[in-house]
Amino acid sequence: MIHHLLAIDMDYKLTLQATAAHQFCVGAEQVFLGWLDVEIMYAAFFGSNPSLQLISCQSDPVVGGYFAYAAKLNGIDRNHTGEYLQLRKPNKLVLTWQVNLVELPPSKLSIRIEDKPEGALLLLAHELPLDWAEFVANAEMAWTQFLIDFDRALMFKNANRNL
Repeated sequence: MIHHLLAIDMDYKLTLQATAAHQFCVGAEQVFLGWLDVEIMYAAFFGSNPSLQLISCQSDPVVGGYFAYAAKLNGIDRNHTGEYLQLRKPNKLVLTWQVNLVELPPSKLSIRIEDKPEGALLLLAHELPLDWAEFVANAEMAWTQFLIDFDRALMFKNANRNL
């Protein structure tokens, strides 16, 4: 069960957290590196939809570096952008997050990856402003689906790498 949490950010403002978790069958390092891989992230965000037109896939995975994944679907640009705030291989990523289709200022994602005997457990927390309380459940569903798609893209790339 996922609980909506109130959090206090570094500027001491109250925020809400949308959370999601996913168990992977690979280790934490592979999951961490997958998050920085433009092919895996593009596939996780946009899948193999033949109607999509690639606009850009960019990532500069260093603290202070930016990422941008963009595609056009039915004439509408879908952009996912942000900045890497923390990268602690293989267990932690913190980044800003913005999607052009959602009127929300840049928010923050915190990702913790725990190595378990059965594979890595990824815990994601998306900080949202208090006035976005009605969006939390939708954000949790979207992140849960994204993690499933991310897992598929990671497994697909790993399978092709081993051929």
